[in-house]
Amino acid sequence: MKKKLSGAELPPSSRALRGLRRATVIAIIVSVALAAVIGIITVLIGTLLETQGQILGTTSLVAGLSITALCHLAIAGRKVRFMGFVGLAASIVACATGVALIWGFWGSNATIADIVLKAFALAGILAVFLAQANLLLLLASRRRRAILVCLYITLAAIAVVYALVAALVITDFDIAARFVDELYVRTLAVIAILDALGTVVVPVLGAFVRDKKKVADGFVTVTLNLPKESADLLTAWTTESGQTPEDVVGALLLLGSKI
Repeated sequence: MKKKLSGAELPPSSRALRGLRRATVIAIIVSVALAAVIGIITVLIGTLLETQGQILGTTSLVAGLSITALCHLAIAGRKVRFMGFVGLAASIVACATGVALIWGFWGSNATIADIVLKAFALAGILAVFLAQANLLLLLASRRRRAILVCLYITLAAIAVVYALVAALVITDFDIAARFVDELYVRTLAVIAILDALGTVVVPVLGAFVRDKKKVADGFVTVTLNLPKESADLLTAWTTESGQTPEDVVGALLLLGSKI
């Protein structure tokens, strides 16, 4: 039942997801390689020309977009996939606005430049925070209460930290001045520490604390030896729907009993 399917056996959505992940990895490699080439040329000629700097900045942005995209795509096949799509959108906006900043498409218009800069900061920070959250959401299906409680607290801390940072960006740090500066900074620092703590603790708990088997409340553990075709179909179905094999088998048996 845990047999890995080949590309031809996977459902269309799973093949598309695998292809998107592969393209993202290729984009990372190409971007980093191009940035390295520009860096070597700069060292050899002893100066960084404006166009070289713009190309270097653009390739760095593409690499950053690709790295965060991999984190967002990690949950694309799960029930919380919408968070991955939101993260992808934030990464794309950050990359697009960053490219606009680097190449200065609006000319000398300072107002547009300020708007684009704030959009880049907000989208970029959101993309990074959602990349962190989406990696943690890989543990959202775990049944241990300790893991889930720590996970939800960490996700809440991530959301609050982003809200506080976003408020600073939008108001040009004026919002902190309207409150007691020290109180605002201390609040942000405390929640950021909780965020960092949860980011470390949750994966560690996930690695060392195993889920209890569902043997209570009417659940019975049953081992099934399925033919290859049936096992492949079940694996593809769970990949497509984001459900567990137990959910799929249980729903099919319940449906069969009503026919």
